[in-house]
Amino acid sequence: MAVLTYDPNGISLSVAGKLIKGFSDGTFVTIARNNDMFSDKTGCDGKTTRVKTNDKSGYVQFVLQQSSASNDDMSAIIAADELDNAGVVPVMVRDTSGRTTASSLSAWFARYPQVDYSKDVSDRTYMLRCDSLDIFVGGN
Repeated sequence: MAVLTYDPNGISLSVAGKLIKGFSDGTFVTIARNNDMFSDKTGCDGKTTRVKTNDKSGYVQFVLQQSSASNDDMSAIIAADELDNAGVVPVMVRDTSGRTTASSLSAWFARYPQVDYSKDVSDRTYMLRCDSLDIFVGGN
């Protein structure tokens, strides 16, 4: 049986064509849809009908160390959006040691990340909202 390998350094995140670097330790990228693909309702006769929601909206959240130069790139995107609505950008996540991908052509930051300072390196957590998030969950 072959030994499979996951390499966290193989997670590639691109926002507006900029490759993000300087991820924090622990969970550093989270990808999810906002809602279920189907809802359902069961009638008094016990028959269930499922309803397709057609909602592919979702989010990509990522956590950077405060020392990451990618904070500058993300702040520039957020500032441009706040100034003149120029912050709708593509996002792409790819596991280069596996087959998982996620992407959206229209993603935006709803706010700046919270900024904390302490005696240790702090994290900056960014959340990109996506109007249509395509996801393929593959193996390694």
